[in-house]
Amino acid sequence: MSTIQRIQTAQQNNQAALAAALAAGEDTAAIRAEGARLAVELQAAQDAEVEAERAAEAADVEAVDNVRTIVIERTVGALQVSSSAVELERLLGEQLPAVEADHELEHAAAQVARAQVMLEKAEAEHKPHRQQLLQLSDRLQAKRRAIEVIQSRRAAGDEQPTDSNDLAMLAADADALGLMVGDARIKSDATSPAAARAALATAEAALLQARNRAAFRVAKVRVEQIETAFVSAWRQMVEAGRAIGMSSPWSEFRATPEMTRAVTGQVVAGYRGQL
Repeated sequence: MSTIQRIQTAQQNNQAALAAALAAGEDTAAIRAEGARLAVELQAAQDAEVEAERAAEAADVEAVDNVRTIVIERTVGALQVSSSAVELERLLGEQLPAVEADHELEHAAAQVARAQVMLEKAEAEHKPHRQQLLQLSDRLQAKRRAIEVIQSRRAAGDEQPTDSNDLAMLAADADALGLMVGDARIKSDATSPAAARAALATAEAALLQARNRAAFRVAKVRVEQIETAFVSAWRQMVEAGRAIGMSSPWSEFRATPEMTRAVTGQVVAGYRGQL
């Protein structure tokens, strides 16, 4: 019973006592004073509960933000490694800009962080109920094993004067424990973190998709940078060819079949890679 429930029960008893005193024509001053005190105590308990809820919400927000930061750093770090292009940096003669998290990636990371924090809370709530269920189940099994031992012994012809009483007591204990196990299982199932685990798995899958889309965008930018560098080098070749009297210096360059297929939107032969 919570503090608020205890006070509310006391208020109900106080109201009953007040009604009885009024019906009997007795003095109600002390009862009314107690009622006023309970009202003040209830208000204080309700205020404390509201403040506790606000503090818990603030703690959740902080926890989610901390986890979100970690998830973003880890995801962007992995993306940075997977999208590194040393050869392109050498070609351009400059270091490529660092990969940054976009809105989609940040949103997906926040969803993962929130789901992870919710799962941790769900597991913390579920743990004592699960432990209680296991403990009661173990005790129930111990009672049943004790019954089987006595029954097996008696079946083998070894009967003791206390067997009937012992079996009755063990059976009563087993029945009572069976009811307790049933109640404990209901509480354990009601607080199961399975839904929270599923929510985290869904959020992580969404984060992976966001990461893959970000990887594609980064790779596309890399290709565009290469295109810019290629066109610049091609123009330099044409200008240099004309400077020595060539009429069609651009014809001296022959793109490979792979290059031709790539720039014309076709699948490059032999490609089996994955971003």
